[in-house]
Amino acid sequence: MFKSSIKEMMVAAVAAIVLTSTAVGAAVGPARAVETAPAATLVA
Repeated sequence: MFKSSIKEMMVAAVAAIVLTSTAVGAAVGPARAVETAPAATLVA
């Protein structure tokens, strides 16, 4: 039973890391797109 709970904890930790990195990527992606866009497209 103890090994099972450690395994579940490891799976949960990996899932949390994946979800966090996905959320950060989703937040940073649009900011990077605006940052690298040419100025003419921002004005128009």
